[in-house]
Amino acid sequence: MTIQEFLELNEMDKMNIIMQSGRLINQRVETGTRIFLYRVESFYVSACYHTTSDQLTEIFAYIETDQSVPHFRKSLTSIHPAERQYDTPEI
Repeated sequence: MTIQEFLELNEMDKMNIIMQSGRLINQRVETGTRIFLYRVESFYVSACYHTTSDQLTEIFAYIETDQSVPHFRKSLTSIHPAERQYDTPEI
């Protein structure tokens, strides 16, 4: 899937792709918002949720991590390595 194909999906289909194919890279809590950063195939997706209602507020897609929300730049390695999922080629 390309980023353009992802952007053309409706919100429910975007969430299905994130849950099926996304790899969680980072999560962060800011005032009133919980943000998750995922890698989906060749691009990145951030999903923002309201902290008290737990409702999805925004989904953004990026080609490069430098384009992602600025607060992730300093903490991209904050998820413990044991919790990361890696794509490894079949041997």
